[in-house]
Amino acid sequence: MSTAHVRALLDHVAAELRPESWPHWTEGWPHEIEAGLLDAAFSARATYGTPTTGVRAVVTRWRDHRAALSTTSRRSPRTPTNPKTSWPS
Repeated sequence: MSTAHVRALLDHVAAELRPESWPHWTEGWPHEIEAGLLDAAFSARATYGTPTTGVRAVVTRWRDHRAALSTTSRRSPRTPTNPKTSWPS
């Protein structure tokens, strides 16, 4: 398949399957790899849900938990404190 054929195929897909027309399109989880992993794990064979149900609710609860930890602890969970494991003990 030539480059021109591939380009024509990609242009057709982009024109016919616009993300804004998908009912549950999200922009992903920029700069939040943990949220992306939760999304991948919990969306397998699952209903994506609304902001209060399904996968989106899981990510919301995780964010709330992460925020609570950052306000109750002066040490970031990612700050290495144990030289043997490189993770907080």
